[in-house]
Amino acid sequence: MVKEDFNKRLKRIKERSKITPRSRFKFIVVVVIAIIVMVLLPLIAYNIYQIETAKRAEKLEEAKKVAIENIKKIFSQYPHDPQLHIYLAKIESSNSIEEINRIIEEARRYIELRKTKEEAKGVIEKIFKDYNYTRDPQLHIYLAKIESSTSKEDIKKIVEEAKRYVELSKYKEEKIKYIKELYGKYYFESLYAQSIVRKIQEAKSKEEIDNILRKSNIEENAKMYYLIDIGNKIDPNKNYIVYFFGEGEEWKGSKILDYIKKLSLADLKNLSQKPNIIVPAIYSKVAIVVPATHCGNIPLEGREIWIYDKNNATKPIKGRILSSYLLVDKIEYTERIDASYVHKDDDEISILESNSNIRYSLENIPGIIYATAAEKLDYYKVMKKFGRYGEKFNKITSDTQIFDKDAKYLLIVSVPAEFVSKLVAIESDNLYVTVKE
Repeated sequence: MVKEDFNKRLKRIKERSKITPRSRFKFIVVVVIAIIVMVLLPLIAYNIYQIETAKRAEKLEEAKKVAIENIKKIFSQYPHDPQLHIYLAKIESSNSIEEINRIIEEARRYIELRKTKEEAKGVIEKIFKDYNYTRDPQLHIYLAKIESSTSKEDIKKIVEEAKRYVELSKYKEEKIKYIKELYGKYYFESLYAQSIVRKIQEAKSKEEIDNILRKSNIEENAKMYYLIDIGNKIDPNKNYIVYFFGEGEEWKGSKILDYIKKLSLADLKNLSQKPNIIVPAIYSKVAIVVPATHCGNIPLEGREIWIYDKNNATKPIKGRILSSYLLVDKIEYTERIDASYVHKDDDEISILESNSNIRYSLENIPGIIYATAAEKLDYYKVMKKFGRYGEKFNKITSDTQIFDKDAKYLLIVSVPAEFVSKLVAIESDNLYVTVKE
């Protein structure tokens, strides 16, 4: 069985191995075709590759030309920028269209960033110019930061930072100016004011500056300097003419000192800048004639008085009596005594009458004064009769409560020179005098 199988297989193999001329030809054709395919295919593939490579190279060169033109257009506003040639060189050495596109996009971002930088620089320069800080060294620092920045976000932050810096600097300047104006010429004398200014200069925000000023006491400190300056020029025991309310008034120095303590700093500054508001009182002697009914008893030497104008009694003139006189031309006195007596004697009535007249007359009293001065009359006798006549007149008038409505007084008064013209313009009948008790 096994042998039969083996023989069958051997027979089939022999049948298959039989070669006929026709089968040999087919075999040769197949071999030739295989050889041709193996030789020609690589050549064809190579040629195709060369053609494709040439096309790609041609497209790349065309893309480079277009890219170069685009780069130049992108840099049209900056033809002298050294970065232009760098990008052109990158384009020339690029190996793919993708790489070229990346270079163009990079160039576009570069120019956009440069424009943003220039705009930012213009904004910063304008900010510093508007606030008159063109000489501030910080300006160039911000410009340098802009130049070295690498993104629009960074540039925006730098611009905002510059704006805050200038606004804060201006705020500091205004507050420091306010303090210096507050103190005026006393700023450099005040260590306190200078310390506040230093704190403001070092402050990092407006809120910090406001807090410094809120906690400070600069107004009271500045006021102290003006009070001292004005007070040093005023003697509390002397009189001054003050123009606090328009027209001049006579004030004692002590009253002025009490008054200025109540003034605001602005009023004190104004007062210190106008020295003519407070001037020492210079006194002049003025003679006035006053009806006795406008004065009462004759005011004696040394008494302080107020002189009023009947037509403007709201603003009297203060003065002091240097001497006072009773105006007398003559002294007359007449006394008549009539007496009668009834006498009965043996139914006879007799009436006795008696009359007596007493008359005293002293004429030309001023003449007595002149004669005494000329030593024609005895000085001591005259003094004995008329000495301190005014005081005696006041006393007898008060004691008797009898007053001469026709009497007139000549008063020599001392008044501030500022008021002399005003005083002499008042008619005698309009003068009223009150005596300070």
